[in-house]
Amino acid sequence: MDARAGRGGADGFRTRGFRHAAHGLNAAPNFEGRAWHLQRRAAFDPRQAFADEREALRQHRARRVPPARDDKRLTSANALLASGLARAAVCLQRDDWGHLSADLIATLRASAWREGRLCALAPDRGRAIAGFLDDHAFLLDALLAQLQYEWRDEDADWARALADILLRDFEDRELGGFWFTPHAHEPLPQRPKPWFDEATPSGNAVAARALLHAGHLFAQTAWLEAAERTLRAGLGASRDAPQGACALHAVLHEFLHPPAVVVLRAAPTERGLWQDAIGQARRDGAQVYLLAPASANLKDKPYQAGGVAYVCIGVRCLAPARTPAELDARLREARAGRA
Repeated sequence: MDARAGRGGADGFRTRGFRHAAHGLNAAPNFEGRAWHLQRRAAFDPRQAFADEREALRQHRARRVPPARDDKRLTSANALLASGLARAAVCLQRDDWGHLSADLIATLRASAWREGRLCALAPDRGRAIAGFLDDHAFLLDALLAQLQYEWRDEDADWARALADILLRDFEDRELGGFWFTPHAHEPLPQRPKPWFDEATPSGNAVAARALLHAGHLFAQTAWLEAAERTLRAGLGASRDAPQGACALHAVLHEFLHPPAVVVLRAAPTERGLWQDAIGQARRDGAQVYLLAPASANLKDKPYQAGGVAYVCIGVRCLAPARTPAELDARLREARAGRA
């Protein structure tokens, strides 16, 4: 090989890569001062050579002016990530993802929740910006998903507060659905009410889904009625362009065919006996919440020694299950009722 083919580039560092180093091409020519006989280096470590080349490139790049970065911490984006992590943690039994989701929610609580109001981004630079529909809907959805992974009363209380804020500050009380901006926002030439999915799901679809889940879990008919009004208001848009309203269609299906909701009240030492039944319930599509006996939430579902499971489908609740076998029977009954 001719020497000119193996020299470094004009930037002053090797550009031929670690494969050339493996055959001695990064050294001086070994034949007549202008060419090489290829030689395989026995002591060559490709991983180390790759790391060296990467470090050389990094140092060269560091001499350039770095590009500007958009490093805002958006509430809606972080909430959407938290909901996905929490659902994946439940489905795939990945505690590390569940803990990461909990950390994201805790960070949002500390940075974006100010005196009972949600901010669109962490107000650590300049003034705080009031949260929009996506911020509230995505965070409510994330909290409900996280409650299925690990129940915390403070997350449940926060979910209740966000659901009330959605109805109070964003709902179109005349025609149904939710505005993108709160009622107290400055007047706009056109106030949007988003129905269609874009880079993220429709805010109205996520709000309707979260209110359905929260309404069934906490037995709040006002939230269920708001979700139904939203679906009715969005029917025209979903008919006109169904390919752009996938999230809305998914919520409509869930509204017409509500999944079973299972609330298990059991001490941590008692949950092992219920593990198989709970796993099967989740595989069948049920929403499962595991509450400690002393939890202050859902007082209409009290604890009993050994654990007790409460199963509801929509607004219909079945008799409490006091054993895993009874829970299996209740879930079969629920599936039969939906068929």
